[in-house]
Amino acid sequence: MHSRNTRRSGIHVLWQAQSLPVAQGDALFTNTDTWKGLITNIIFYIPCIYVELVEWFKYQYQITTRTDVIMLCIAISLFLIAGFKDKIYDFIFRPKGKLLLNNPVYLNNSTTF
Repeated sequence: MHSRNTRRSGIHVLWQAQSLPVAQGDALFTNTDTWKGLITNIIFYIPCIYVELVEWFKYQYQITTRTDVIMLCIAISLFLIAGFKDKIYDFIFRPKGKLLLNNPVYLNNSTTF
């Protein structure tokens, strides 16, 4: 008998919570008529664009891997590139040759290397 009364009171609480009015006047996500709402919606739309771009590449190249796994791999690779950007820059753009002359060479003088 005790569990029956508890069940009734739980249903009563849920019914009361359902009938409460919901205040949406100052909510951030429902205020789309202002600049703040527009900027908020744009910021929250950026991840959707990222997911749609990954889905498009999956469709174009007929990849069957899950989208979240692909996005995780892209995020890990971007973090690794950001962590090793100085070494990558040095590997690509620093000269690896030997310096032959440090000063200018004039054509009217003979020079031996």
